[in-house]
Amino acid sequence: WVVVNEGKTTVTYTNLPARSYKFKVRAANGDGIWSTNTKTLDLKILPPWYRTWWSYLVFTLLTVSIGIGVVVYFSQHEKLKQRLKFEELDKERVRTINKCKFEYFTNMSHEFRTPLTLIAGPLERLLSRNTDPENNKYLAIIQKNTKRLLSLADQLISFQQAEQGRLKLNLRKETLGAFIAPTIEAFENYAIEKDINFTHKVNTPEEEIIIDVEKTERIIFNLLSNSFKNTPPFGTIGIELKIENTSGEKTILIDVVDSGKGIPKEDLENIFERFYQLGNRTNKVSGGGIGLSFCKSLVNLLNGKISAQSTPGVETRFSVILPSQSLKAYNAQEIDFSKKSFVDDWIPLSSKITEGNSALAKDNDNKKKYSILLVENEVDVQTFLKGTLSEKYNIEVANNGIEGLEKIRKSEPDLVISDVMMPVMDGFELCEKIKSDPELSHIHVLLLTALNENEDMIKGLQFGADEYIGKPFSLKHLELRIEKLIRTKERLREYFSKHSKLPKNAIGISTRDKEFLSNIIAVLEKNISDSNFGVEELATEIGLSTSHFYRRLKQLTGQSPNVYLRNFRLQRAAELLGDNEGHNVSEVMYKIGIESNSYFSTAFKKLHGVSPSEFIKTNTPGKKQA
Repeated sequence: WVVVNEGKTTVTYTNLPARSYKFKVRAANGDGIWSTNTKTLDLKILPPWYRTWWSYLVFTLLTVSIGIGVVVYFSQHEKLKQRLKFEELDKERVRTINKCKFEYFTNMSHEFRTPLTLIAGPLERLLSRNTDPENNKYLAIIQKNTKRLLSLADQLISFQQAEQGRLKLNLRKETLGAFIAPTIEAFENYAIEKDINFTHKVNTPEEEIIIDVEKTERIIFNLLSNSFKNTPPFGTIGIELKIENTSGEKTILIDVVDSGKGIPKEDLENIFERFYQLGNRTNKVSGGGIGLSFCKSLVNLLNGKISAQSTPGVETRFSVILPSQSLKAYNAQEIDFSKKSFVDDWIPLSSKITEGNSALAKDNDNKKKYSILLVENEVDVQTFLKGTLSEKYNIEVANNGIEGLEKIRKSEPDLVISDVMMPVMDGFELCEKIKSDPELSHIHVLLLTALNENEDMIKGLQFGADEYIGKPFSLKHLELRIEKLIRTKERLREYFSKHSKLPKNAIGISTRDKEFLSNIIAVLEKNISDSNFGVEELATEIGLSTSHFYRRLKQLTGQSPNVYLRNFRLQRAAELLGDNEGHNVSEVMYKIGIESNSYFSTAFKKLHGVSPSEFIKTNTPGKKQA
């Protein structure tokens, strides 16, 4: 018991553990005599919040969560470190591979220079002594492409030197207008060949600059070549040059703008990487992947900047900023004052030089039986193949797949020869569109390509190509392949001139064409006895317009639908007359849907060489024995 002094009405207990208590009170009177009655009060002391069961649960969960979080954090951190390590190793591996690849190509370029020189020297001598214009045409193609190979070899060598910091500047003092004039002139002629609107704008053309002309021309040439490669006919390509003076320093601003297919946003950061190609995802590439990377190396060498902006299908702009060097920083002996330009050696040969006897070839076109469409974007290849093949065939040329498809629909050729790697629409896509179109699938397609891997050949054949020839190719080999396809078409036409059913060994007929002819035969078998069933009804049953049906059947069999239908009936008549079942002429005429006796006799004799009655006597076994 705790005795409380008189006058106090409260009592204090501290640090009581949390549990239930009984509080008892007794009182005493003034004489100090205690009462026997005791008052009891039940009390329960609650624990603080941090000592409740739910707080312990929360603390436990929080501790576990923190522990798990720490484990996950360090685990993810370790994974990130490992991933970064592997990415770095992968980048290093790619750099090593690219370095080895580039060194290999550079070494090969050095090796190429000797044989190319031995080609270029004797070729120059032949050109100076040759008097035949026709030979001059082909020698000019050889000379131009020899220079082109030398230029590519030099570009690889220069690229490696620039990467290693061993490429020296060859400065020249020139006005801005005089510097860019040869490039503009060369590309204006090239644009006319490609049906592209080429524009140029030069501010302050008379202002003098000091630059390395060859390297700057190479930058502009690569950028313009890239634009021409990716801009379709009737598109626009422009080059803009101006000079800005800031803080006493002269800067040359060069913009190359085109309306071509453009560059996807995700590729813009990588286009200046070595061996990076936009077409890698679709295999529609035709370059080596160093052109833009070489541009960047040259720009860096000239202490400049290069960037790209693109809205696909609308506009692509490459911007180059180059400082004009100062006369004070160089000796007079280091400045070249010559007027030499290098870009002329890099532009493809104009077709005006290589047209040769095109007028004479056109005069002979009517004498040639078969026509070939050549789909090729390289002007020199066009000129060479057109010049050689036009001696036997009518040759028409298209620059890409879309243009080729338009010409095929306009006037169907007997054969299409197409390159694979072309801008706008490549050869694989063109072949697929031809072979998947019921109206065009009968046309033979021969693919020419620099992609010589088995996978590429299989891919071409899967798209329906009839032949696949890799570059470089033998002209004799190409001519033999063409003759083979033409002879196959001739044999089929010869067969169908005497027969209406499919040959047992239908080599040279595509699956789609077999299906087309089988459908025709099935429809004719069903309606052969109907004398009113003609070409229009047959075309409707097949699902083609009369004109398209006529054109496709004529291409396949060499016969018009009327002749094919007539011959089908007459050949069935011969089968019925010779099957020894006793059919007379009137019954056969009824079965094949011909009502005129005179027409039947005349047409039958014209096709089979004998009248129906003579045919019965000659081909019925019983009659022969009698």
